[in-house]
Amino acid sequence: MPQMPHGPRTKISDPAAQPPAELLSPLNPDDARAALIQAGLRGRLPGFEPLAGHTFRLDCDAIPFDYELLGEIHPADAGSRTTLRARRRPLMPWIFAVTLIFTVWPGVWLTDSLLDVYWTTYANWSKSMPWLTYAWYLPTTALPLPWLWRGLTRKSAAMAAESSHKMTDALRAVLAERP
Repeated sequence: MPQMPHGPRTKISDPAAQPPAELLSPLNPDDARAALIQAGLRGRLPGFEPLAGHTFRLDCDAIPFDYELLGEIHPADAGSRTTLRARRRPLMPWIFAVTLIFTVWPGVWLTDSLLDVYWTTYANWSKSMPWLTYAWYLPTTALPLPWLWRGLTRKSAAMAAESSHKMTDALRAVLAERP
């Protein structure tokens, strides 16, 4: 696949997908988990939520699509190894897509009825060509949607990447502390 001048191609659905980051800590997995829970309770790790076993999640600041940082603590030779990966939460993209669908399509009928009522020449045209409003309205509203989607996913991915770097630094500071 040819390289683009600005870097490798990414999927339009989630351009923030990156390989997981790893943090090494002198703490054993149980102590690392306890230290993270304590830091989360003190507000040093925003949105920290311990999950089953040695897994946890953190919130990443991103708009309009929310991301989360998922972490898993593994035993290592001299302490523990924590793997981190950012993941986009699936709910907001679905809400966004459904909202776009349910606002573009009814707009055809609304626009057609408004133009028929307030512009008599258009009403005469649409009587002879009932597809007239569809012919211009759908391309002007639906064609820009892939570019809109691409821009929003890139914007939220960039924000999530910046936020995950800050969270990784905060996690590194917590995991480097001795009990």
